[in-house]
Amino acid sequence: MSGEGVRYRTRDLVTLLLAAACTAMELGLHPTLGITWYTHLFYPVLLLAAYWYRERAVILAAYLGILHVAVSTAMAGVLDTGALTRALLFVVVTLVAGYIMRRIEEDSRPAAEYLGSRARRLQGPLSALARNLHGLRTDLGGIPAVRRMQEEGDVTGLVATLDHRDPDLRYAAAEALAGMEAKDAIPPLVRALGDPHQGVRWKAVEALGRMGVDALPAVVAALESPEADVRWRAAVVLGDIGGAGATEALIRTLRDDDRYVRSRAEQALGRIGPDAVGPLLDLLRSGDPRARQAAAVALGWTRDPAAIGPLIATLGEADPGLQEAAAAALEAMGSQAVDPLVGALAHPQAEIRQRAAAILGRLGDPRAVPALRGALSDPDPGVRHAAGEALAAMGGEVLEDLFRMIASGSPGGGDRDEGL
Repeated sequence: MSGEGVRYRTRDLVTLLLAAACTAMELGLHPTLGITWYTHLFYPVLLLAAYWYRERAVILAAYLGILHVAVSTAMAGVLDTGALTRALLFVVVTLVAGYIMRRIEEDSRPAAEYLGSRARRLQGPLSALARNLHGLRTDLGGIPAVRRMQEEGDVTGLVATLDHRDPDLRYAAAEALAGMEAKDAIPPLVRALGDPHQGVRWKAVEALGRMGVDALPAVVAALESPEADVRWRAAVVLGDIGGAGATEALIRTLRDDDRYVRSRAEQALGRIGPDAVGPLLDLLRSGDPRARQAAAVALGWTRDPAAIGPLIATLGEADPGLQEAAAAALEAMGSQAVDPLVGALAHPQAEIRQRAAAILGRLGDPRAVPALRGALSDPDPGVRHAAGEALAAMGGEVLEDLFRMIASGSPGGGDRDEGL
């Protein structure tokens, strides 16, 4: 039940109890003691009813008046004119009091509305005055003043200092807010992502990243900023926040028109790690060309072994840009990608075998040497060439063995002009 309903039901109950008390006095005192002064006690009850019910309180006045006249007439045997006069006074007083209460209410409503509107208008200037006072404190105290605000937990003052003309003070304020993790500071810190001073921008990134999911809606909204600098910094923050909400927003950002924004989103997804792998693999399989390339790069940043197989399969795609992105991601996977890439040297698609050999050469892991030597006899010249270059890139004993194989006419050596 609402608070307003409880209030109305309480006043109705009080009115009924007071009416019952007046009835008891009328039926008890008048017949037994033969007095009428108790009727003066009816007036406070009637005035209270008029305050609550306005002119409708005349119903209670009429009831008490009729009851008083009836009792008086029954006692006297004839109509008691004094009782009738008192009954009429009950009605008149109640009607006048109810009318006055209603007029007071009607007259006070415009005044209340006016005062409310003035209070709302004052909020802006008062806020500005508060900011100016904080600014004056900062002007007079400098960096120590900002430090005192931090010690005192003065979030309002620190937020106001984010708009200070001195970049050093803005930097100090953002740094202080990063340590306080104050939720009220989230909107101004998002605005600070576009601060003209680089240090302030990065401190704002740090502060928002520490605030976690509380900052998520505001930072996601910043991804729609027309300023690319704001968008990529928002992507960095989302990588720090992590979680499904941040992953979803960053996946969308992989389609951003700005390459640098996309690259920061890729790295951010990499920092999120395993939670981002599933959505990235979905995008790798079915996204548009730009988004697929970005997904491949982001998977490399995750270093998650679950992405290795799909990335190897992507090496055979027709899109050269996607092939390069997948190759770079596999190279970023490091040693954990060696065994799967060695297995890919037996793939039925020559393009995948060739790319796998090239990546193994750049990884330089000795475990791949036997398979690369075997690839020197691959029926595809491109694969043989890639395997030879990979072995040559490893240098040292591997390179010496390669030369001995060529000189002795071992498998792969007969095609040295074509394969190497």
